[in-house]
Amino acid sequence: MVIFLIPIIKAVGAAFLMNPIGLAVTAIAGGAALIITYWEPIKGFFSGVWDSVKGYFSQFWDWAKNVFLVIHR
Repeated sequence: MVIFLIPIIKAVGAAFLMNPIGLAVTAIAGGAALIITYWEPIKGFFSGVWDSVKGYFSQFWDWAKNVFLVIHR
């Protein structure tokens, strides 16, 4: 039953790729599919980046507080 739809779907897909809007939609859909497929590694990467950034800002904040405490006295 669904077999006869495959050529139609391919034709619609080819028609979408023939103009810039279709290309943009296809690229966005492909990017979304990749993000969904590889979500766990992506999440792990950005969690690591955030932990690193948070550590640097924490150190900077402690340093800035000490500088302002010295200036305030």
